[in-house]
Amino acid sequence: MDQYDTIYKIRERFSEISLSKATIVTLFVMLPIALILFIAGAALDGGGLRMELLISITLYIVPLGLIVFAFQKKNLSLIPILRDNGKHRSDLLLALPLIVFSISVVWVTILLLNYINAGIAQSYLDYLNSVDFLATSEDTPYIDYLFIFIAIAILPPLVEEIVFRGAMIERLGRKYSYKTALIFSAVLFGILHADVIGAIAVGLILSLIYLKNDSLFIPIIIHAINNGLVVLYIFLNDNFLHYDTWETTASYIEYGWIGLIFFGISGTWLLIYLRKNWNLVFEKGSITDPITGT
Repeated sequence: MDQYDTIYKIRERFSEISLSKATIVTLFVMLPIALILFIAGAALDGGGLRMELLISITLYIVPLGLIVFAFQKKNLSLIPILRDNGKHRSDLLLALPLIVFSISVVWVTILLLNYINAGIAQSYLDYLNSVDFLATSEDTPYIDYLFIFIAIAILPPLVEEIVFRGAMIERLGRKYSYKTALIFSAVLFGILHADVIGAIAVGLILSLIYLKNDSLFIPIIIHAINNGLVVLYIFLNDNFLHYDTWETTASYIEYGWIGLIFFGISGTWLLIYLRKNWNLVFEKGSITDPITGT
């Protein structure tokens, strides 16, 4: 079986996975695990950072295990679609505009909200800062940052790309259309993140990259770079730099012109990529049997 045949079978298997059933099964498995972890955390006086990390890692390990199991039932492996197949490696450069765009969207949102009401802008920023659920501090052992890296920069990119770019796009794309699949998966991906608008843009671009490359490798790497920078920010903020000035809207407003420039340049770069690859994606979007051509 050549590489194309293997990728076809993997994509076909993705399209066979019922998203509703998969969600129910995942929740059914997660509920007793969550209960056990909750009890263990209470017994350990809240459990602290390491309990939070254990819960976070478990939340990703379980669905990953279920997906692997679903493929093994068909004697398939996910590995081929996770590999670098050497196609369009230049798409890795999109990591830069995606990261800059995500930051600049927050920046521009703060500027717009501040124009309406300063209190609303600060509340929005406070909300974004509160989303950091990991209770780290300058006393956090360095070894814990390794587990934070795994919990944020390794497992989420791997699992979320398999779910949102693999299973969801192939299932909805086969059932409805790839246009519907790309938009729906990107919007859902955005809703599940604090920076909704920025995450929707990221989800859409990563979906295009996946279909263009017939591989999840580049989307996973870009996602991992983005999340890895978050871990780096947490580490530096806890131990060295302390970015307290960015916890209020004052700095965002004072240097608002920088945010606008970042938004304009990165947004233009991403729009050019979208326009250039939109038709190509639909040509490659449909699953065609390499033998029968259907």
